[in-house]
Amino acid sequence: MKKTSILILLLLLPSLLFAENFTFRSYDVFVTVHENRVYEIREHIELEFTQISHGIIRDIPVGSGRDKYILKLISSSDPYERSYENGYVSFRLGSADEYVLGPKSYDLVYTLDVGADEYEEYDEVYLNLLGSEWGVPVNNFTFKVDLPSEVDPDYVFITSGQYGNKSNTRVRYSISNDRKSIEGYAPYMYTNEAITLRVEFEEGTFKGARKPLNLSIPALLISILGTILIVLFSYYLFARFGRDEKPVVVVRFDPPEGLNPCEVGYIKDGVVDEEDLTAMVFYWADKGYIRIEEDKKDFTLVKIKEISSEANDGERIFFNTLMFQERVSSKDLERAKFGDRLHEIIIPIIRKRFERGECLLKDKKARNATLIINMCALVYTIFSGLMLTLNTLDIALFVVAVSFFQFVLLSTFFKRIFENKEFAKKGYTYFSFLFAIAASGLAFVIENIFSYSSYENLAISFIISLFLVVGMFLLCLLATVTEKRTAYAQKKLEEILGYREFIEKVEIDKLKALIDSDPEYFYHNLSYAITLGLEKKWAKKFSSITLRTPDWYSGYSVAGDALFYSALNHRFRNAYITTATRTTVERAPGGRASGTFHGGSGFSGGGAGGGGGRSW
Repeated sequence: MKKTSILILLLLLPSLLFAENFTFRSYDVFVTVHENRVYEIREHIELEFTQISHGIIRDIPVGSGRDKYILKLISSSDPYERSYENGYVSFRLGSADEYVLGPKSYDLVYTLDVGADEYEEYDEVYLNLLGSEWGVPVNNFTFKVDLPSEVDPDYVFITSGQYGNKSNTRVRYSISNDRKSIEGYAPYMYTNEAITLRVEFEEGTFKGARKPLNLSIPALLISILGTILIVLFSYYLFARFGRDEKPVVVVRFDPPEGLNPCEVGYIKDGVVDEEDLTAMVFYWADKGYIRIEEDKKDFTLVKIKEISSEANDGERIFFNTLMFQERVSSKDLERAKFGDRLHEIIIPIIRKRFERGECLLKDKKARNATLIINMCALVYTIFSGLMLTLNTLDIALFVVAVSFFQFVLLSTFFKRIFENKEFAKKGYTYFSFLFAIAASGLAFVIENIFSYSSYENLAISFIISLFLVVGMFLLCLLATVTEKRTAYAQKKLEEILGYREFIEKVEIDKLKALIDSDPEYFYHNLSYAITLGLEKKWAKKFSSITLRTPDWYSGYSVAGDALFYSALNHRFRNAYITTATRTTVERAPGGRASGTFHGGSGFSGGGAGGGGGRSW
């Protein structure tokens, strides 16, 4: 009985290890690259079927629309059925009336017409020799590629591994003596790993490549109509779901209830910045958790006690990450990569608190409407390219890039204008609007130049470019103003504005009364003044009031008056927080020192062809 169980287990082992009904014995690919950028590809596939199957389905990507490749099957060793779906041509090899188990080989010969490349500086071959969509490892993969002309070995790139990988650790290859062919071998490739060849040639190497269809006029008409509908639809969403209520400001003497300084700063402007982080240090110092020590070279934070269990998760994780040992200098934090942890863990936790539940800041319906409008704006960037031309892909892509750049700029500035308008300095909104108009004007000039190069008609190019720019301007504006605060966010915003009003306008007599009732009142509010950018105003209010030196600071300077702590905040932020919050940046390797080509190595799975296969 045991022997029978072991035998069954051994028979089932391949199917347990791999999702498919077969394993690879070998896989050979032979490619001939013709001068018209048509790839003639021969595949010889040796498989071992571990379960009874009819055969395999070979899936080959061919793209769609304008970028669709033309695939023609020349011969197949087995009967086949061809189908096309979602940018793939699939060949179902085998017969429903026949079965296969054990070794089986397949031969396919087909051509892949990829059309003219999109680069003016050079010609290229960019081909997936092994696709990344095989559900089993590939053993003994070999290839040979015959090229139409000699290649410079410095411009031959092989990448291998998971999709997107830009290096090669699996494939050994060589270039023939006449530099017209490339051969390679990979003994083993893991599941879903690709091998991609990219070769750069001098411009003009390929001749007679297929040109894209000219669909510029139909695309122009469709895009104009579609854009009008998009703008009208976006305006409807704004009218239906947008429009914040105007805050009602009532002066209050205490910080907003249930919020620490960092959270106040986040509600104020939607970001966690250095002022917010600095404010938290003074906030914890005031609560007796830490002490700030200053010498002529640096600051050191000393842990006095653990943070209260009443603190929320974000604050507790923030504190424990900052105070990971009893004494922490800025250099300690930099070595511990505090900046990385701050951006990867702490800030997302702070954001998460206000993205759900009772502390949600953005109305869900309005947020969904905003998302739809932003998606419309992104679709509009594609419309921009279609409006100009489909004749020249470079121009279309460039205009899409310009339109997208305008979208990013306008979205950023409108977001800052409308989300921060209650806290913005005088003239900030006016200046931001002028900058948004200037950015749109620059986009108009660029798009008008390329539009004229396509249509060669000044009036048409002017109208089209103006239409594109104004349309994008309106979409970005509507997307921003459609966002709406929740009742909780409205309440907290009013509390913050009322508290700010108090800090800015409180009279000295009222302050003296508050100090008499609470000698630490200045320090209790200092951290909130920092996050609101009012620490200097707050300190000036106490310039004529004698303050007790706090227990949480010691340094080479004498803590004389309130203005000292305003200056201390700036020294601490510049010397400690800025250094501690640096993130680790991985620098990209430099390019070639010489040469006129620009394409780089490409990446695994990024070329034409390839794909994968499956059993049936």
